[in-house]
Amino acid sequence: MSNDYNSSNVHLLSQREAVRLRPAMYISDIRAFGLSQLIIEIVDNSIDEHNMGFGNVVNVHIFKDYSVEVEDFGRGIPVGYNDEFKDKNGNPLNTLTGILTSLNSGGKFETSDSKYSSVVGMHGMGAAVTNFLSEYFDVEVSRDGVIYHQRFQRGEPCIDLETIGKSSQTGTKIKYKPDKKVFKYGLDPGERITKRLKESAFLNKGLVINYINELTNINTTYCFEDGIAGYVKEFLGNKTTLYDEPFFISGSYNDEENGIIKCDMAFITDDESERNTVIKTFANTARTYDGGTHLNAFKNVYKDCLNEYGLDKKIIKEPIEQQYYMDGLYAVISIKIHHAQLEGQTKSKLGNKEAGDAVISIFKDEFKKIIKNKDYKKIIESIINRANNTKIAELAARTARLNARKTKKLSNMALPAKLADCQIHDGFSETYVCEGDSAGNSIKLTRNKVFQACLPLRGKILNVNKAELSKILSAESVKGIIASLGTGIGKNFDISKLRYNKIIIATDADID
Repeated sequence: MSNDYNSSNVHLLSQREAVRLRPAMYISDIRAFGLSQLIIEIVDNSIDEHNMGFGNVVNVHIFKDYSVEVEDFGRGIPVGYNDEFKDKNGNPLNTLTGILTSLNSGGKFETSDSKYSSVVGMHGMGAAVTNFLSEYFDVEVSRDGVIYHQRFQRGEPCIDLETIGKSSQTGTKIKYKPDKKVFKYGLDPGERITKRLKESAFLNKGLVINYINELTNINTTYCFEDGIAGYVKEFLGNKTTLYDEPFFISGSYNDEENGIIKCDMAFITDDESERNTVIKTFANTARTYDGGTHLNAFKNVYKDCLNEYGLDKKIIKEPIEQQYYMDGLYAVISIKIHHAQLEGQTKSKLGNKEAGDAVISIFKDEFKKIIKNKDYKKIIESIINRANNTKIAELAARTARLNARKTKKLSNMALPAKLADCQIHDGFSETYVCEGDSAGNSIKLTRNKVFQACLPLRGKILNVNKAELSKILSAESVKGIIASLGTGIGKNFDISKLRYNKIIIATDADID
């Protein structure tokens, strides 16, 4: 190995070079997931425009040659020179060029009073990454009555910003083709993008997504007026439910540092015997697969509100644990927050404490309104009763498993010390089960030791007809009988294992 290591060995990569060298750091992988992420980064910017009130239609088209076109009717990416963007010679760059060739740039990094109160796309971050990883990247911007155009190749501008026409509408249209030098395993984005576009339409009420995929012959429109309530019913499927329609809770929370936080929650409980729970969470319309503060807060406030109501109305005697309320629950929690603290570019877990505070505050406020409605009261009671019944059933099953282990152990236990066993079990044998040691001693003296056994008990035994199994198994006299007879009890009972042919009960002539 060479010992030479000096300043000439240290290199500074440009942002474009860094992304192209390690693309998986930005889009997770260079297979189908990463290819779908390129599309999502562009679409998310269009959705942000919709959420700001500019344009309610997004067109997504995947062509047979694997190129992709995304068009929205928002305000259009800004154009004009900006001193914050410089070329290699230090001259100001056009804003459009700058944000498509620079990471961490755009209009979404301002303070909480920014017009972009909550975003998922980082205008310039995602678009720039897609640009860097594309063979070509064409962008048309319509704004101020003019259509602007610029073209890039592998992230480098090959045509300066130009005007190509006039338009009375506004918006951005991007067409690009993933670079096969980067995506060596193929250019098909797979099924993830289809699911994500449909999901985005559910999460953004009133948004219209026109989707054409020539690779899979899909030509459809996604638009859902019932929003996330419809999404809950979508993945609930044909399961039987406790009540007809999902609850829908929506509200805003004002955080001193992060401004207005918006939250939508929809949930419904099934009435199935099979245990199942599906809760999907989102932050700024991006799926948070690993949950986060908004999910934890929802679970806690859901449990606390129901327990408080149940105890107050004497439906339950003690609080029910969270796990029993989660059983059978189908829910969507969607939060929109400025400066979302998300893990990585793929946004898998939300870390904002204030997001949890928002969920709790909004849920509690709306729950107070819900329980004032007589019809909803019955539904709330049914949810509490279901959770309570689930708890009772689980505890009973747990006790049964414990008792089964005990009975199995008793079946194999050593013979009790008080048993005076017979000498021969082959052929005919019998045993006396007698009340008290004195009676036992008398029988032991007069019995035929060859085929007669004797088990003295300590007085009257427990009334097993009324006692619980756990109490029965804790009685020494009962355990002695079980062990000496050898058949086991309950599910483990096997008459063929009986150690004697005849059982004689010898007791005083009392009525019981």
